[in-house]
Order: sequence, then structure tokens, then C-alpha cells
Amino acid sequence: MTSSLTPLFRPDRIAVIGASANPEKMGFQIFRNILEAGFSGEVVPVNPKGEVILGIPSVRSAGHIPENTDLAVVIIPAKLVPATMLQLGERKVRSAIVITGGFAESGEEGAALQ
Repeated sequence: MTSSLTPLFRPDRIAVIGASANPEKMGFQIFRNILEAGFSGEVVPVNPKGEVILGIPSVRSAGHIPENTDLAVVIIPAKLVPATMLQLGERKVRSAIVITGGFAESGEEGAALQ
């Protein structure tokens, strides 16, 4: 595997932007799945309320995750994605997966945001 893809496919640290303590939310389900799948690295939940999620304290924003995090899984409304991606860049996050709705499929405003 080329070294440029290693942070995406073999991360040492994953930040879950939009992690939630609510089991009905996708942010909770993805966070839980990462933990239950046996990921051996560090998982950092990001939640604006600063909740403890599955026993792990969260940080309040992407701007507070550790620098050089390998992968961010972004599960937030589309309108928040651009500012969050800038924060991830400032923290030198190496790769990101964005899971959201509200871009081009939702109309002109979403297409412009995309």
C-alpha cells in the first residue's frame, strides 16, 4: 500500500466528528462500531456538548483533536462540513471520510456548498 493511503486504511488515531451519546444517532453507531470492531488505536469522539461517550470523554470541536490524527470520520450536517474541514487541515489530519446529506442531491444551495 502506498504511504499516502496508509492513514486512511491503517490509521493509528481516528477522530469521530459528530460522535453522540444517543444510541439512535449515526454518530453513536459509527463510534461504537469502531470500538467494537477491535480497532487498537486511539479513538477521539468530538461532540460540541463535551459528552462522555461509551466511557471516553469527548473534545468539543475538530479544532481540539490531537495534531497529526490519521483519520477523521465526519458525521455532521453538510452546512458545517466546510468549516470543520478547515479545522482538520489546521490540525494536520491526514485523511477524512465525510458521511452527510445536504450537498448537490438536495438542490442548488447544497450544490453550491459542495
